[in-house]
Amino acid sequence: MNDGTGHDGTGPGGRTGGRIVVGVDDSAGARAAVAFGLREAARRGARVEAVVSFLIPPYWPGPYGLPAAVPPTPLDDIRAMACDVATRVVDEVRAGLAGELAPMPEVAVRAIGGHPAVVLVDLADGADMLVVGSRGHGAAVGMLIGSVSLHCVLHARCPVTIVHPHGEPADLREAAARAASPVEH
Repeated sequence: MNDGTGHDGTGPGGRTGGRIVVGVDDSAGARAAVAFGLREAARRGARVEAVVSFLIPPYWPGPYGLPAAVPPTPLDDIRAMACDVATRVVDEVRAGLAGELAPMPEVAVRAIGGHPAVVLVDLADGADMLVVGSRGHGAAVGMLIGSVSLHCVLHARCPVTIVHPHGEPADLREAAARAASPVEH
């Protein structure tokens, strides 16, 4: 029975297939997001679009006729390096899930220039879900949502899932318990 939530292996409205966009970088949060995205795609019969963004370096001396202190890295090289990192992360996660997911969902890796939050929201337009990882920059900061995650939640036109790396929830509970305990002077 399909209740519209996709819990029977179908996407919204009972359709099969679909697209799940996952933000990828070289962090534990991104690895957890890729694993979640792959599991969700397998459950729905969807494909995964793993997206890594990279900042386009400013190059302003050229138009003003000034010599560059360091020659700029060609944009194609930056894109290739970003794509290599994302492909490695996706491949590592897929290898770890090989015994769990059969068949493994189709994955396309894309490297797009721009701010991660803007790139992810743009590419998630029309997707069934956007999945991003939490960076978890420490106990206090980790309790707050990151700027990319927050932007995605506020602006994406599809459901957004924020995934924390394994082990982080226990660390957060411990930090919250310490913060709530009376301070001895």
